[in-house]
Amino acid sequence: MYSADLEFINGPLNMKTSSSSSLWRLLSLCYYAEVRLEVLKLTKHMEDGTIRPRTTLTSVVFCRTSDAFSTFYLGEDGLIHCHRVEKVSCPPSLSRVTSLLAKTLVALGLQEQRPALNPACPSC
Repeated sequence: MYSADLEFINGPLNMKTSSSSSLWRLLSLCYYAEVRLEVLKLTKHMEDGTIRPRTTLTSVVFCRTSDAFSTFYLGEDGLIHCHRVEKVSCPPSLSRVTSLLAKTLVALGLQEQRPALNPACPSC
């Protein structure tokens, strides 16, 4: 699947590495961090010889999920010669969703408003 002279370009971190050893380091890091990879969409572009996957990476150890957009550049032999990570985005955190839910409940009058620092305050 990958050629021996693979070039890996991480756009968000502005890093560029060559050789398949960098790929093995990345794969071993993903193995020990218990990363699950799910391909959401895969498009093939024959006009420029690329394959563009959209993936979701979920780390069980770090409890984090990220969406990633990549581009695989194919060589004449059909192998991937360059893997470029274009964009990595993280969904909103649970605390933002929880605070939005709490604000909505207060606005609807379904929950009473209390100060965050001392919820058991008798004067509230």
